Amino acid sequence: MQLIRSLKDQLSLAEENLTETRNRYMQGLTDYLPVLTALHTLQGLERDLILSKRQLISFRILLYRAIGGSMTVPISQNSSSVAKFSSQPITHASTFRENMGTN
Repeated sequence: MQLIRSLKDQLSLAEENLTETRNRYMQGLTDYLPVLTALHTLQGLERDLILSKRQLISFRILLYRAIGGSMTVPISQNSSSVAKFSSQPITHASTFRENMGTN
């Protein structure tokens, strides 16, 4: 979380820097190289931010799985077509049919 906040702060500063370098270029004070450098820096920070968010999500998924969470969630609790999920393993076909509600 701290890394993501830091990257967002850096991204904000890089956007300001790009705006300033573009303004300087438009006024004829510099050539285009500083604009390209600022753009390259901004895009690198955007990539880093995306990768950091992806890594955070991956870590959360791994933690959730490690503590025994399931990634399956019924679509509708009230629908009769949705299978009733049980924490017990299904060991027989009749048990399967009972859990599916197709007796």
